[in-house]
Amino acid sequence: MKRTVLLALGAALASAPATAAQPVYQWSGLYGGAQAGYAAANASEGRHSMPGVVYWDRGAEGATAGVFLGYNRLFAGSWLGGFEVEGNWSNLADGCHTDLIGQPYYVANWSAAARLRFGFLPEASTLIYGSIGIAEATFDYSRGFWSSAGDSGLVLSPVGVQLGAGIETFLSPHVSIRAEGVFTHYAGSTFPYGGIPYWDVAPDTLLARVSVAYHPGWLGQPQFVSAGEPVTYSWSGLYAGVHVGAAILHLLDDTVPPSTPDEYRDLSASSAVVGMHAGVNWQTGNLVAGVEGDASAVGLAPLFSGGLELARQSWTAAVRARLGVVTANNTLLYGTVGWAVGHFDYSRTFPPPATTGAVFNAGGLQVGAGAEAFLTRRVSVRVEGLYTAYGSHTIFDLGTPYWQAQSRSLEGSIGVSYHLR
Repeated sequence: MKRTVLLALGAALASAPATAAQPVYQWSGLYGGAQAGYAAANASEGRHSMPGVVYWDRGAEGATAGVFLGYNRLFAGSWLGGFEVEGNWSNLADGCHTDLIGQPYYVANWSAAARLRFGFLPEASTLIYGSIGIAEATFDYSRGFWSSAGDSGLVLSPVGVQLGAGIETFLSPHVSIRAEGVFTHYAGSTFPYGGIPYWDVAPDTLLARVSVAYHPGWLGQPQFVSAGEPVTYSWSGLYAGVHVGAAILHLLDDTVPPSTPDEYRDLSASSAVVGMHAGVNWQTGNLVAGVEGDASAVGLAPLFSGGLELARQSWTAAVRARLGVVTANNTLLYGTVGWAVGHFDYSRTFPPPATTGAVFNAGGLQVGAGAEAFLTRRVSVRVEGLYTAYGSHTIFDLGTPYWQAQSRSLEGSIGVSYHLR
């Protein structure tokens, strides 16, 4: 009898479905990879003899690409700390004064950084992290500054503080992909004119990028693996949340009719962004599609030209479509495209009643990309980069077209959403 029971029990166990084995993701140890993205720069400039007075705000933007190497260490179960170094090439260039010298006023060609990373693993395959570190970059003014004979120091290499946030998820046990936003504030530098200190420069940069890394597990530690089947998350349904980040506004403006070439000034400003968003998703398998609307207070510091305030932006709103793929059970990588409207104020430069149209709303195409991961079944965190090209607007003087303004912006943000289902 006992033998019959044991045989029956063995047969039942053999026929029972086995629990799926959880992959071991190699967070711990050395890793390296490559990254690419888009960046914008804002260089606040002033005369050395007038400390604290912004004379020009010059903008630049362009692509960036680089490589990185780092080391991670897991602790307290689902927390991670690490160190990372990187080197990047970029082609950031502005168009200011092209009507005078026919080439960019300044360019930024390369940067390097070392930073600490600290994050949390809401599940075994996904990391939500922040970073802080030190960065160095080159800003080359030798092509555009009207330097006199014997002047030197026109190629600056300032050092600055770098802050960032991102989401990283594994595609396989050793290969991860991540999306992140990084803001860097560089220390001020001075270069000469006529052999004496003349021009002070304090640049900021903002970039949004994606990266791919390989984790061989060298110098690693045993990995934490959740027992049993993973928790299933649903992306479908309504959601709403808040976001905070940074933006750089890049302004091209000119006279009407335009000068030759047709970029008279190329200015910029940087500031924090705070806003709210709401949307709805539909999930089919690993594909997620949705529609989202947002509104943000921009509060950009005024853009300066020749020591005088030219313009400022106060708010922006947008409606976008989103399409993405669920790479890990709780991680969504997505792209987005839509239409944005921003509010601009030129009234300090072109005061009424002689001029009209100095306070206006401009619309334009907005594109972006991001990564989003669930912290719980209803709360998700995301990082997102958005690029907006606003349409051209004309300001009138005594009824005659006088000034034409066109702006672009790059925004990087981190957001928290609650999913209503």
